[in-house]
Amino acid sequence: MLMPDDIQGMRADTYLSACEVQLSGKDFDGLNAATLGTEELSWHSTTRAWQQHDCEVRNHLAVLRAGKLGVDAAPNIRPDAGASSVGESIRSLFENDSPLNAEEALFDLHWRFLDQLVSGHLFDLDFLIVYYLKVQLLERQQGFDYEKGREVLDTVRSGLAPYESFTELVT
Repeated sequence: MLMPDDIQGMRADTYLSACEVQLSGKDFDGLNAATLGTEELSWHSTTRAWQQHDCEVRNHLAVLRAGKLGVDAAPNIRPDAGASSVGESIRSLFENDSPLNAEEALFDLHWRFLDQLVSGHLFDLDFLIVYYLKVQLLERQQGFDYEKGREVLDTVRSGLAPYESFTELVT
């Protein structure tokens, strides 16, 4: 069982490779679609629920960021089901002064959603999908480097470089 503060033992690509030899082609496709940042909706309900949750979170963040910058959010909004109620949680983490603390709050929001999504499942495809998403979240979280993040933040704040040049570091 994965825990939010665990040091990850298995990489996401290793987990995916191990599952590929054990699952049918269709089931593996459902699992493989559960990749962070994937926009194409999966046929599998658990993967699709994650994708819709992630899209809704990103849409809320886009609206808040656009409001702060005084620009139109519409070009950055993606269609979503809007079924969950993440708005208040997103607003709270957006108002955090520390980007690292905001990322940790976002991680917790995603983790809680995944825990709810897999509730009542015991080692079925839904469980495997949620496990894979959690491994990816842990891998992403463990890739945070305070010093590199501080350098990027200081550079952006100082206005020495355009924000767009740092998008590969923050996505």
